[in-house]
Amino acid sequence: DPLRPNRQLHLAAARPEVEATGRPVIVTLRLLVRADGTIASSEVVGSSGIAQLDAIASQFAMQNWRFLPAVSAGHNVSDWISVQVLLMFD
Repeated sequence: DPLRPNRQLHLAAARPEVEATGRPVIVTLRLLVRADGTIASSEVVGSSGIAQLDAIASQFAMQNWRFLPAVSAGHNVSDWISVQVLLMFD
């Protein structure tokens, strides 16, 4: 579903940092969605408190997510959106 990309990341490399918090970790990203639905830019606007996890979430979104673009006057346009990424382990 392009409106609801998979927001759950499973990050084996960062497991110790997440487990040390004792809770799921949330990163808030501000994404620039291009007219074709791909991500042009990603900014961390709400940190998890763990820089490595913030970077992984941002990179994952840029490389893997696609969205329905905004529409203006009948044409697809670029626009900024904000999303929360939940980082957790099974």
